[in-house]
Amino acid sequence: MLHKLLFLLLIVLLIAGGACRSTDRSEVITQESTSESETVNNSQPAIKSPQPTSTQNDKATSPVPTKSSSTLMQDLTTQSLALRSVKMSLDTLYTDGKAAHIDVEIDSAGNYYLKKTFIGGLPEGYPQTVDSPPNSTELYVVDGIPYGPDQDGNIVKAEAVELASSLENLLLGVDGPGLWIKILPKGSLTVGGEEQRGGFQAKKYIVQSDIEGNQITGAIWVDQENQVLTGADLIVPGALLGSPDQPAENPLEIHFQVEKSEVSPITAGGSLIVQDNQSTGETSQNGTHEESEEMPVISNHYPLDPMTGGGLNLVAVHDQVWLLTRTGDLLIFDSGSGQEIDSIQLHPERTSEPNSMSIYLTGSIVFDGRYLWVLLSNNFMPDAPRELLRIDSESGEIFLVDLPAMDPTCLQSGCGWMALAISPGKLWVSGENTIWVFDVNDPSQVIKIEETSSTGYMAYDGKGKMWGSIQSHHGFLMAIDVDDLEEFHVVDCIGCSWVIPVEELIWAGVDSAPSKLLAYDAAAFPEVYDPIRIVDLENEVNGVLGGNRVFFDGRYIWDKTSIGDTLFYYDPQDGHLVGSLSIYTSEGDEWNPYDSVISIAFDGHEIWAAGGTNGNYELVRIHLPWVQ
Repeated sequence: MLHKLLFLLLIVLLIAGGACRSTDRSEVITQESTSESETVNNSQPAIKSPQPTSTQNDKATSPVPTKSSSTLMQDLTTQSLALRSVKMSLDTLYTDGKAAHIDVEIDSAGNYYLKKTFIGGLPEGYPQTVDSPPNSTELYVVDGIPYGPDQDGNIVKAEAVELASSLENLLLGVDGPGLWIKILPKGSLTVGGEEQRGGFQAKKYIVQSDIEGNQITGAIWVDQENQVLTGADLIVPGALLGSPDQPAENPLEIHFQVEKSEVSPITAGGSLIVQDNQSTGETSQNGTHEESEEMPVISNHYPLDPMTGGGLNLVAVHDQVWLLTRTGDLLIFDSGSGQEIDSIQLHPERTSEPNSMSIYLTGSIVFDGRYLWVLLSNNFMPDAPRELLRIDSESGEIFLVDLPAMDPTCLQSGCGWMALAISPGKLWVSGENTIWVFDVNDPSQVIKIEETSSTGYMAYDGKGKMWGSIQSHHGFLMAIDVDDLEEFHVVDCIGCSWVIPVEELIWAGVDSAPSKLLAYDAAAFPEVYDPIRIVDLENEVNGVLGGNRVFFDGRYIWDKTSIGDTLFYYDPQDGHLVGSLSIYTSEGDEWNPYDSVISIAFDGHEIWAAGGTNGNYELVRIHLPWVQ
């Protein structure tokens, strides 16, 4: 049910890609109707919330429906993580009557102290593992490094227990407001006036959603100056929780509040932790870096048919570039001329209706030297097609590989088939909370790696290990011996979206705000499981790291943000940001929410990027002067 809603919302956003360029950031949030609306039911949910410091604006006695989809508000909670000199509180009443209370203090430098307390014991269904938090957990984050008290009260680097309760996980997970605001369907919000709340001039939105007969109700508050979520009172019906055959009987109640405050500098237990740049656990604070005289440049733009939807993924095959489209077709371009020279219709019976262009919302391509492997999926629709195909690059023969059936009760966003990777003789498929390994020459030979719980992305290091990120409410980094699939290790890596091996290091990108790069010692892993470098990108990357769009060009690591048209490249020696390249906008241009690079690939000489702006899609060639 929830998957269907997310699928429909993403189609709406994709088709709306040609909409007008917003001239006012606040228009993305409100886009208020000029006509008066009927008064809606303003009854508040049964959540005790603080009274605002001033009464509701008299000019807004009749709430005005917003015309924008609330999916455009999905970054509001993420932006809250960037607030400084504030106090936050989050109260969650679980469906079994238990509760959790969280207090957060963030100082002017972005360091924070967090305390989480469970009331009445752990909630029903909370994982009872060695990582299960105690009834009360404290966490200090200083210069991007987490610390917490050990059993003797000494402040040490935080272990899995404390990391599971990091601020971003709490606000963006099921227990916080972020997830539920993100999935609200269009028409769920009406403007309910402005209030002085917690020191912010906030606009109030009444929440009244209908998700297949289930009502999410309440209100949210958005700071008008910075377009940041500063408060939320939400009631989520039990039917949206648990499994379809056993929904929770009682609702989930969430109350979130932000207040401006003069917060004293946060230190780890009263003593400021200073990391020596030569020690393990190094924290790199990146200032302004000198620009190299050798800069990447865009050499060509090649238009794409609108039906491609900008594509799902790119891969370089010999002297060609292959683009997987949202309709599940493959377009083949000559890497010399950039012209389309061939195409393969994986489903020629499919209609070319515009509303069919988003049948697939996720897709992955890898090339093993002979075969091109294509994974097509739609993780938000249980009955949508999911396919793994092997295409012979010499003969063009297409072979459909049997995929294990997907669990229809899987409700986690992204728990379906996610990504592909290649090691000698093996194809790796992640998703469905596990990993499947196929023999590339005989795909009927398949092995399931138990107990891996993977939904992330993978990369082979060329030295016998497959590395992967596990994107879940917690987040992990794993390493698997490709010759002994029972030999694998998993450690905490909160928010890790992608991994890439470069020489002796394994770099991981953290895709939740604030963005970071983490470096691990591959040879010492897992005995040394803490990152040896933590690079804070908060002030340098506008947005969060994109994940599954990362590669090494022999000199730099490249990545893209999850939204926007900017590519970033980093020095693999210390992780500092070397530079960036905007594909569609130049200095002085206004940012357009529909400017987006969807996928990137490296052919050994040049970078190829596919995406679009205002519904016009392109394939872009980028010249790298340092690559001969």
